[in-house]
Amino acid sequence: MRTQHFSASPWAKGLVLGVYWRRLAMAETTMPLSRRQSAGVHKLQTILVVDDDTVIRKLCTAVLNGAGYNVFSAEDGLKAIEICLAGRSPVDLALLDIKMPKMSGLRLLDCLASSRTATRFILMSGYGEDAFANAGSNRSCSFLRKPFTPGALVEAVRRELSISAPQMNATHGEAETTLRA
Repeated sequence: MRTQHFSASPWAKGLVLGVYWRRLAMAETTMPLSRRQSAGVHKLQTILVVDDDTVIRKLCTAVLNGAGYNVFSAEDGLKAIEICLAGRSPVDLALLDIKMPKMSGLRLLDCLASSRTATRFILMSGYGEDAFANAGSNRSCSFLRKPFTPGALVEAVRRELSISAPQMNATHGEAETTLRA
């Protein structure tokens, strides 16, 4: 098992995050056949992960790939738009960091939603729900507070993808900001 340690960011000096890549890769192969088959159902669903933190982005990508989703990732909003314009696959859900350089996650959410490139969103932040509430988005989306466990990530994605379009409109309204935790 290969372990890598990373410093999370300048403001979290001294914080060490251990990432166990081999164990994540082995999780899918050691999973019982029935669970692997049910995980494969998600291969038709595409997730776009956008986070400027390389560790978080790669971890989210690995976890969601392991859960059976087709995943694209980008380090900022501009790269995410390039990926979407390349038209590799329709995006079923965009997992966006709120605070990023070049383009915030909220501005990216508005771009993707208005162009109908993506219809479901999860915003994530280490700053808590206040960062989401103070940002003033007029779109409906879920919020995932960092740090989160791989299980919490997969559960949030499954929950957001399980909401049908009529439920989203009835629950959230067109111009109403709704926070689902």
